[in-house]
Amino acid sequence: MMRTVTDSSLFVSVSARNPRRRLARPLTTGGTIGALAHLLASTVAGALVLGALATPALAAPLDTPVNPTAGWSAPRVVLPPAAAAPSRAVATLSGDRRSLVSSVSAESRIATLIGSRLGNAALGRTVGIQVADAATGRTIVARNANRALLPASNMKLVTAAGALSVLGEQHQLATTVVAGRSASEVVLVGGGDPLLSSADLRLLAYRTAKTLRASTNPPQRLVVRIDDSLFPSPTAAPGWRRGYQPSVVAPVRALTRDLRSSWDTGTDAGRYLAARLATTGLAVTYGGRVWSASWRGAALASTTHTVGAAVRLMLTVSQNDVAENLFRQVALGRGLPSTWAGASAAAQATLIELGVPTAAVALADGSGVSRSDRLTATALTGLLAAAVSPLHPELAQIYFGRALPVAGVSGTLKAHNGRFTTAPSRCARGAVLAKTGTLFDVVSLSGVTTGTDGQLKVFSVLVNNRPQRVSKLTTRRAVDGLAATVHGCY
Repeated sequence: MMRTVTDSSLFVSVSARNPRRRLARPLTTGGTIGALAHLLASTVAGALVLGALATPALAAPLDTPVNPTAGWSAPRVVLPPAAAAPSRAVATLSGDRRSLVSSVSAESRIATLIGSRLGNAALGRTVGIQVADAATGRTIVARNANRALLPASNMKLVTAAGALSVLGEQHQLATTVVAGRSASEVVLVGGGDPLLSSADLRLLAYRTAKTLRASTNPPQRLVVRIDDSLFPSPTAAPGWRRGYQPSVVAPVRALTRDLRSSWDTGTDAGRYLAARLATTGLAVTYGGRVWSASWRGAALASTTHTVGAAVRLMLTVSQNDVAENLFRQVALGRGLPSTWAGASAAAQATLIELGVPTAAVALADGSGVSRSDRLTATALTGLLAAAVSPLHPELAQIYFGRALPVAGVSGTLKAHNGRFTTAPSRCARGAVLAKTGTLFDVVSLSGVTTGTDGQLKVFSVLVNNRPQRVSKLTTRRAVDGLAATVHGCY
């Protein structure tokens, strides 16, 4: 059964020297960039970004060091002539049209109303919030913005950024059946693909049997072994509480199927492949684990899924096991060991490259389940600003590709979850894209919306020590109201 948890700190130091940066991949007309163009076409803010994407020369890069108090440094985007005098109306993501106001007026209203609405008793007293203009980095609201707080599943934004920037949206995660040390042995090699399904394994079984039958000496008996040594033997992340495994998050292995809640997902996958091969007429037994890297035979069959598909599932439904697999894949992509420490160092390096402030940040796991994770509202808004910046097209899937849940429409922000359904926030349905987060004492929401000035605004709200006298849904709805305030409809 697939889990969709909606949600002394570990700190791994990284060299002061910025890790080697990846070159941005060229834009194409398909995939996320195609979706980006379609999504942006209806907004004034979109005209800014599309114009910037087509402009070869930009000013100061977004990945310069960030002043967490004054906001980050971002390029001044020069409007193309056609967009220099936009219409006095802005089409929001939900399709409504609103009269534009000046940025001074829009941001003053946001600051005033959020200042008063933070007094909502459902939010409690431990709230970190930052609201900023995405293009300029201008801070609109900041309260406890640099305070290190539990992010819950907002941590998945860091994991997504690492996977997309280090590995790339189209990077293939492969699961392969290879020949063993004898003609009667095959090995299922896990490549850390969290999207591997039973259907994929059935296809692998069919293709493997077909290849074996076509060989000069087809076996009558077959032993199936597994090799999931790409990741080390699983241990609990720092800050994982007893009882989290395997129901909230499974032990992290490089071989799993259907995101099952199992202590040994590798054995589960291996036994399933063996059972499917047995249906082809072979006498098959399961032979356990083997380390095959030094002698691995020829590939008999393979199946893949992309990093982009994994990121989309992780963000949309807040899938913990996908997050932990990607957390380790990013470490490997940086040439680091796929341990908790290696993955944490890789995630820190991603933030540094993107110019996101890492003071007080601690990244213990990839999902946000850990009680040792710490992020700031400033770091999260800085990361989201990078995601909508034309300087980082590799991150476009997060917002422009709609991997983030859409308010009242998709994923963990669907209306049936009670999100953006009440009078204060219903007006922002379809107009806010944001990552949710929930632990028993944490509610978080970090995302992007268009303000009444037609400009993209990034925001992050981290509620810790959530008042237990009210329900989690009550606190979530109070946070939804803050997002609607940023959008400007409440």
